[in-house]
Amino acid sequence: MTTLTFRSSLAQRLESFVTIRRLSGTEYQSQTRLLVYFDNFLAKQHFDESCLNRASSVI
Repeated sequence: MTTLTFRSSLAQRLESFVTIRRLSGTEYQSQTRLLVYFDNFLAKQHFDESCLNRASSVI
C-alpha cells in the first residue's frame, strides 16, 4: 500500500477529514487518492491560504 501525503497549506485539514471518515467506518481509499491529487494541484499552484472558498484564487 502506497502512503499518500498531503502537502498544501490545507494538509492538516484534509488529513483530519480523512481520519474522521475512516473512524466512522468508511474505508475511504479512492476518495483519499482524489483528495491527494487535488492537494498536489494546490501545492503546485502555491496555494497558501488556510481555507478554500469561492473567493480563493487557485488558477
